[in-house]
Amino acid sequence: MTPALEALYAFDIDMGSGRRATVRLRTPTVAEIVRLALPPEERTPQAAGRVLMLELDALIDTLAGHRPSEAELAAIVEDPERLGVLLHVRNTVYDHLALEGRVLALCPHCDHGRAELDLTFYWLALRLPPWTFTDQGVLLKPSLLASPLSSGGRPEGWPRARGFDVFHPDAPDLRAVRSLQTLEARIREQEAWLLWAPEGDRPPQGREHWRPSPAFSAILRLAIALETTPDVVDSMSVGAFFFLDLLHFALANADVAAPERAAVRCPVCDGRFLPVF
Repeated sequence: MTPALEALYAFDIDMGSGRRATVRLRTPTVAEIVRLALPPEERTPQAAGRVLMLELDALIDTLAGHRPSEAELAAIVEDPERLGVLLHVRNTVYDHLALEGRVLALCPHCDHGRAELDLTFYWLALRLPPWTFTDQGVLLKPSLLASPLSSGGRPEGWPRARGFDVFHPDAPDLRAVRSLQTLEARIREQEAWLLWAPEGDRPPQGREHWRPSPAFSAILRLAIALETTPDVVDSMSVGAFFFLDLLHFALANADVAAPERAAVRCPVCDGRFLPVF
């Protein structure tokens, strides 16, 4: 964790009646956070309040030195000023966590060259609009991976990376990430749905609500891209998930409209290539 990010994990909040309390955060898992994203048709005020309480419970490690009670969480959610402070910090933390990830684009011209890049490079090189994990800074939006987006446009005559290795400080076991836009990946996704969320009256234990959930779609598809299982993705740091969600969109779904700006040079052979699928 960088010093800038670590500094965000402890701050004071006004709890009313002149009392201030120190909030200390933790980095939650995918299971604790990503599953809380509600589809638009379910975003009632009651559901929104419940989801915000669950998210803050997962995000806050201690409040005034102890685990926050349900009443304390409710008091925060019901007070626009306190909630606004916490959500502002939360949004900043999520952005910083995503920016800690790195990708190594493997050179197509030689066997050993790798260009190290981050999300900032892709968003500037591809001129993508600013990302946001929330709807107007409040409720989490469904992940980009939850939608089977079309493949991005690719210019002819430009070589592309032969593969991608990924790493994030909160997920040391990360290795390669693969495109979900291939026929093989689509077949694997169909097989994974049948295995992990089959239709019928008796879904696997603990998976009763997965199939209609946009969160499960994202988790399942990321598991395919990483060649792992949804359970592994479920236990991953939410920061690593946010990084990979944005990264796969940049690698597979975003158009490369200006290849001269997006191309990188191999540090070994000096060959130029596009760091996208």
